[in-house]
Parts: sequence; C-alpha cells; structure tokens
Amino acid sequence: MSKFIKSLAVISALAIFATGFTSCKNDEDNDTSTSTTNTGFEGTYYNINAINQLKTVSGQNDIPYAQCSVEEVIFKKDGTGTYKIHQMEYDSEDGRQRFNLTENFHYTKSGQTLNFTVQNEEMEFTIESDDKLACENDDRKYDKGEIEEIYAYLNIESSENTVTNKVIILGKGDSANFRNLVTKFYDFQREPSIEDEKIEATYTKSGTSISFKKKYSGDELPGGTISTDEDSGITHLTIGEEKYRKL
Repeated sequence: MSKFIKSLAVISALAIFATGFTSCKNDEDNDTSTSTTNTGFEGTYYNINAINQLKTVSGQNDIPYAQCSVEEVIFKKDGTGTYKIHQMEYDSEDGRQRFNLTENFHYTKSGQTLNFTVQNEEMEFTIESDDKLACENDDRKYDKGEIEEIYAYLNIESSENTVTNKVIILGKGDSANFRNLVTKFYDFQREPSIEDEKIEATYTKSGTSISFKKKYSGDELPGGTISTDEDSGITHLTIGEEKYRKL
C-alpha cells in the first residue's frame, strides 16, 4: 500500500493524463434536505499515466525513479463503483515492483464533487464535464469511455531511461482504441521526450483470437491471443512478444 500512496503523491514528476472518492455516509446520504447524495451518477473513466525520473538531475531527484499505470473507475447510479489499477514502479533501491488492485466502493456526490475511499485513501474528484473528471489528490485527469475491457502493457527499462505504457481499450460494439505512451530521457535533455500515439480501430474476436483494423483505412494491425491463467485468474492479451494484462 505504501507504493500506491507514494505513486499518487508524486506531483512534481512528468504526468500524462488520459477518472471519485470518501467512505459511504449510510442513510443520511438520502436525506433530501441536503445536497449530498449517494445515487444518480454513472460512467466509466480511465487514466493513463507515466512518470520518468530515470535520469537524475542534481538537487531534484537523487534516486532514479519511474512509474507507469492504467486506472479504470466505474460509477453506478446506485452509489456503488469499482476501482482498478495496473501499475509498475522502479527505483534504484527497490528495483521493479508491480501493484494491481480491484476494489469496490461506495461514493457520495455533492454538487460537482465525488468522494470515496480506496485502500483507506480518501479520494476527491471534480466533475469538469460529462467526459472528464479531475482528481484533486494529484491533479490527474480521467476521460470517459464506453469501455468493455482494458488491457495494459507496462515496461520500464532503466538502462535505456525509457518508460513504456501501452493500452488497448475495447469499447461497445466493435470499437477499439490504442494508446502508446513512451517517455525517454536523452543525455542532452533535462526533460524526457514524449511519444503519445493514438489509434482508433475496430476489433473482431474469434474464440481466443482477436484481430484489429484501423478504423478509417481498414489497414490491419497486429492481432493477438487472449488467455486466462487458471491459478491466478488473470487474463492476458498476448501480441507478439508483449503480454497485456486485463484490468
């Protein structure tokens, strides 16, 4: 849990944004004489994040550190929801560490503010629009999506000063979206270069196989195979040498 809190607290690092949260207030939430309710809001929101401090800068970050994560937050009208995260962290002292969490919650809504608790961490989100939420804890933005499944590939190469965060979002119908986020430090740069590729696509499932095509051109994209580990229950999408984890 300390790693989870640590990653949310890193504000000064690079954050690329791509969706809220105190504990349930029981029966008093339904009191119509107040502006606070625990019903009525819904939507699925996601965040794609990368932090790259693998190249140290004197007086700023003495220990090389990197983090990449994908989060999905699902709000339901009945005041319940689900939070999911797949995260990888690296520092020179602890090496690479992974953190994965799926937790159900109850939320409250007061005006444009959403609150709930995840892993004893109180979170507060602001509804900026129907399509975007802002997390007041760490300034991250969460985008709304018509999401069926999210698959994430995370990789940190400390020797190459590179953080890679690839996400495949399977939406309603046959829609799919690819986000390929790569940050890399170069020796002559104090800040990392950023490559953020976005591809709209369609997909077709046939048994355990899945294929993709670019939405407008129809060009084929690399497909893969979906499998679920019997012992852990974790589902993966394998494309070439990359193994994506399902949130």
